[in-house]
Order: sequence, then C-alpha cells, then structure tokens
Amino acid sequence: MIMSAGSCFRGYFFGLQETLVPAINQVLEQVVRMTVIFLLAGIMMPLGLAYACAAAVIGIVAEEVFSLIYILASYKKFKVKNILNKKPTMNPIVSLSILFAMAMPLTANRVTGSLLTTFENMLIPQRLQLYGMTAKEAISAFGQLTGMALPIIYFPSAFLISLSISLVPSISEASTVKNFSRVQFAASRSILFSSIIGFCAASLFVVFSNELGQIIYKQDISHMLMFLGVMSPFLYMQVVLSGILNGLGYQVFLFRNSLISSAITIAFVYFLIPKMGIDAFILGWFVSLVLVCYLEIEKLRSNVHLEFEFSKWFFKPLLAAAATSLVMKFVAVNFLLPFFGNGLGLLISVVILSVVYMSLIILLGCLTTKEIADLIKSIKPKNADSSKNKSFML
Repeated sequence: MIMSAGSCFRGYFFGLQETLVPAINQVLEQVVRMTVIFLLAGIMMPLGLAYACAAAVIGIVAEEVFSLIYILASYKKFKVKNILNKKPTMNPIVSLSILFAMAMPLTANRVTGSLLTTFENMLIPQRLQLYGMTAKEAISAFGQLTGMALPIIYFPSAFLISLSISLVPSISEASTVKNFSRVQFAASRSILFSSIIGFCAASLFVVFSNELGQIIYKQDISHMLMFLGVMSPFLYMQVVLSGILNGLGYQVFLFRNSLISSAITIAFVYFLIPKMGIDAFILGWFVSLVLVCYLEIEKLRSNVHLEFEFSKWFFKPLLAAAATSLVMKFVAVNFLLPFFGNGLGLLISVVILSVVYMSLIILLGCLTTKEIADLIKSIKPKNADSSKNKSFML
C-alpha cells in the first residue's frame, strides 16, 4: 500500500515534468535504506541469518515510509502553490484506452519479470550445490550477491532512475508533436551521461572493491564487486534506454527484450553455474545487458535516426576510467589508505577519483561545461516562467 501510494504521487510529478521532487525522493530512498541497514547490520547479523534478513527488510520498510512522507509533503506544498482550473482536453474513455494500451505491456513486463526473477532466485542456490557447495554455502554466496554486492552497485544509479522516468513524459511530448530533433538530442545526452556515470562507478568498484566490502559489511565481496563493477556502464545505460523507449511508446519491444534477457541469464544459470559457480550468473547477466543495450540503441537508430557516438559514449569514458583507476590504485594503496585509514582514506580516495575522472572527461572533449550547465538546468524545478524552460533540455 505504501509503495503503491508513493508510486502514484511520483507519477503525478513526472507527468507534470517536475523532476526535482522525484529525483530527491529516489536519492532519499537509497540513503535511508543503506543507512538503516548499515546501522542494524552490526547489531543483528551476529544473531543469525534470520536477524540479518530482518535488518534488510526493516531497511526497505524505512525507505518506503520516509519516501512516502517526503513525496506526500511535497505534493501538498506543490498543490497549494499551483492550483490548476483547466478543463480536461480529452474525455475519460479515450484517456483510459490510451492508458491501458501503455499499461498492459508494462504490467506484463513487470509480472513476467517478477516470475522469472523468482525462478532465477530458486534456481541459483540449487545449481550452486551442483558446483560443489553445501546448501548453506550456496545460500550464503547468493545472499552476498543480492543482499550485499548489488545494493552497492545500484546505489549510483539513483539519479539515472529518476532521469529515466522523467524522460517518459518529456520524450513522449516531443514525439507527439513530431519534434524528432529534440528526441535525438535528449536521447543522445541521456546516453552520454549514463555512460559517464557508469564508467566512473566501474572505476570506483574495481579499484576499491575490497575496501568497500570490508567497510560496509566487514566481509570480502571484492570478487563480486569487481565483476559487477565492470558491467555498471551497461547496467546504467539500459535504465536510461528503457526510459527513452517507454517515452516513444515501445513497451512491447521492451517486453520482448526483457524476455530475451531473462532467457539468456537463466540459460547461463542452468548450464554454467555447475561449472563456473556464481560467476556464471554475473557473466550471463553481462551478456544479456550488452545484447539488450545493442538492440535498444539499434531501435533508436532506425526509428528516430539517432547517431551512434561510439567515441563519446564508450571509448573516451573507458579511457578516462582506465587512466584514473591506474593512478588511484597506486595513490590510494601506497599513500591515502595507510595514512588516513580505510574509512577516511576511502572517502578521500573516492572524491579524488571522481574529480580526476571528470577532469579527464572534460579534457578529452567527452563533456563540455555547457552540457554540465544544461544538465543542472534540466533538473531545476519549474517556476513562474517555466514555460521558457522544459524539464529536459540536455
């Protein structure tokens, strides 16, 4: 009920292209969940697996409660300031038919995805036992992946999820009025920003995979973080691509891609986990992400004539991330971590890594200061003269 209510209020703001409130809401969710789990983990994990799971559930509940409180307060404040008395431009029957035409494939995608994910979750521990693990070891390895490594990997994507959802009304509006140049511009810049954030995150997770696991969970999950970090650029890009294609009305195409992705992952889980262990799941997920990103970019190229900018989207961010990783690995291991300790040393290292990476991105001509200013402008709330400023003007 809380999740449903929160989703409705977020949809209200996204429909009006008021992107700041949902963006803050998404970040708040991530921060609250990670903070609660971090505070409870040290107390409840030593008591046993059931208590550790309870800590994770409490974190999720706290996330949803705080999220709803914030979004509801924002809605009341926005409603008082922006009282609209316009008459509807479309009758209810037409509105419902359009809504159901979009909702049916989206619902089918969610339901099917949930069922296939449940099947994966049941299958992975079973196949890990064929790899040679005991039932307890298999559950533990699966728990480290889904409960420890993945929340860290998904944390930087909070902004991109908000961006992805905000793209739906913005691009849908541009597509409706046949303004395809705006669609191309928004799509190109969105993919660029997701790639830049993805490669920066990949650099962070690869260089500090051991330190992140030890500081947050006091466990060694460096192997998982390193491999998941490599796939971060494609993971984040797929989020944005889905938002663009949803805005263009390609829900059925996305549903098909979701089925292809799940089929590939399940095949890797079933056939290769008994030979490779948990790495087979990560490899299958990576292969499915690369394929789905390729299919979705090709869809945009063929339908809105989006130019594929390989150098800006992949080569230059990869070059900046590789150079930053090599420098920061040496500096952090030999100077920052020994001098400041793991906690403060890691924080300083992450800040320096981000600054160095973004400096290289700008020096390589991948991102200009004007594009950064446009991005900041695009997430500002609308005001009295907002008609001059669309919510997504990348």
